[in-house]
Order: sequence, then structure tokens, then C-alpha cells
Amino acid sequence: MKKKYEKMIIKNIDKDGSPDTETPEWTSTEFRRAKRGMKGLEQLIGKEAAQKLQKVGRPKSPSPKQNGTLRLASDIWDKIKASGRGYNSKVETILREAIEEGRI
Repeated sequence: MKKKYEKMIIKNIDKDGSPDTETPEWTSTEFRRAKRGMKGLEQLIGKEAAQKLQKVGRPKSPSPKQNGTLRLASDIWDKIKASGRGYNSKVETILREAIEEGRI
């Protein structure tokens, strides 16, 4: 934001130079009481209305993947990475097949 506009906002003045009467300057007490994000919005417009405005996002997986450490020889690691994008999924598929066949 340009400094010119920052000064106008601090002084409660619109871009056209007229005073902003709809948005009064906050006091330090109002800043302390303010709630951030959706919790503050729920207090202002109600929980049901706020839930309609929430971003839905990706649904939670019933079996989320877990992160771990696996030490491999450098030549094997190089071959895996050389297989290109999606090598994690490729390795997972190969390991899953080996488990199902009883090799692991």
C-alpha cells in the first residue's frame, strides 16, 4: 500500500479526501477485544452464516499417509528419482504389491 493511502487510513480519510464516517477509528480497548478470523466473524454474523462463508477445502482422508524415514543406497535412490514425477506413488505401488504377494 502506498504511504499516501496509509496516512489517509490512519487519519480516517477516504482516497477522495473526505472523512470516513462509516468506519470510526478503533480505540485500544476495541483492538484488545477484537477476534481474528472465523471466530470473530461468528460473533458478528452468527455461527450458521459464518459456516456458509468458510472455505470447504479438501475432505479429510480416512487413512492419511504418514511421514517416515527410509535409508536407501544412493544408486537405488538415484534410480527412483530418475523415474520422474510421482516417484513416491510409484514406490508405494511397488511396495503395496510386494506386501500383497507376501514378499515383504
